[in-house]
Amino acid sequence: MSVPFYLAVILSTLMPACLAWVEVEDRAMGLDLTLTYGTAVLWTSNATSNVAMIEGSPQYRSAMSNLVRYSSPDAEDVSIRRPWFCRYFPSLQRCAPDEDLVAVADMLRALRTACDDFAGVPVPYCGVSTPIPLRWDGGADQSTFISAAIDFAELPRPGIRRAFAGAAAAMANGASDCTFGMSCEADRGWNDPTEVRAVLAIDYSQEVLTTSLMSAEENDLYAEYFETRFDLGAASLSSQDDPQEHWREVKGSIKRALAYTMRALTIYGPPLEREALHVVVYGDAVGTAGLKTALQECLEPYEPGFVVLPEDRKMADPIFAAAEGAVAFVDPTEDLVHELAGPIDGVFTLDKWWLESRYPEEEL
Repeated sequence: MSVPFYLAVILSTLMPACLAWVEVEDRAMGLDLTLTYGTAVLWTSNATSNVAMIEGSPQYRSAMSNLVRYSSPDAEDVSIRRPWFCRYFPSLQRCAPDEDLVAVADMLRALRTACDDFAGVPVPYCGVSTPIPLRWDGGADQSTFISAAIDFAELPRPGIRRAFAGAAAAMANGASDCTFGMSCEADRGWNDPTEVRAVLAIDYSQEVLTTSLMSAEENDLYAEYFETRFDLGAASLSSQDDPQEHWREVKGSIKRALAYTMRALTIYGPPLEREALHVVVYGDAVGTAGLKTALQECLEPYEPGFVVLPEDRKMADPIFAAAEGAVAFVDPTEDLVHELAGPIDGVFTLDKWWLESRYPEEEL
């Protein structure tokens, strides 16, 4: 037999394998954690699927509530850390995970399994979104805890991206450029004007109301305002003598966030006149009629066309919204560059050269 024949046989054998590998590489999962449940979303270049929404166990809900409440930046005042060497020496007493870490890791594993089962193959890329505000002013134990939970759950590398969720959506959909996560196939020139939008995110769940106002520039989100109220969750309505007082407080929280809208829009110049304020509503109680009325009343002062109001979603929002073209907080891992070294760095997609360009060498 001739050499060309052998080459043809080899190529015919390799091509299906290569195509199958490309298909696997084309998949990415988004695992979104809220205070009450988690959602797994599978992205491919052709479709986005809401794979599973899993209600959190009492232990998980307690862990996430503790995490949101606990925001100490003191590296010595830590009850939820897991040192990097625990990956190699898990039997050490210091490496025994606490209940909160185990509960969050269990949720991540369950979401990962659901996504892998839906895809039919292990999904190689993974992004994790959490209801914690992005921090730029130093370390926070919250993000250290999330990183430890991701590591403990053994999520597939690269594990987590230090980026707005829209960047992961762009990666999963093969887009080379993602502008604000809303027009990921847009081809912006280097001298195009910078457009900044404001994003109002409302998480209305049984246990908590969280309102936040962010400025969004391309793929970067900056928290202008963030408020968490454990006394204004939907469950508190049952113990209220005057339900109207509950909704007055809810409207007050939304209005306090909206007060930062113009500040968010005027960072680089005159604000946009249309589609400038994007509203994202999520949580397990978003169907409550009172919330819709409260939000509508808070948005009445704005001109028609100024506000973009997506349909309410019961599924956990941040990751899924990014795939649909909205925005929300993602895991705040920027502050971990001061904390993590050695093998833990492998969890992230960004290399040392990127970190060195942003932080002084002595801080790494």
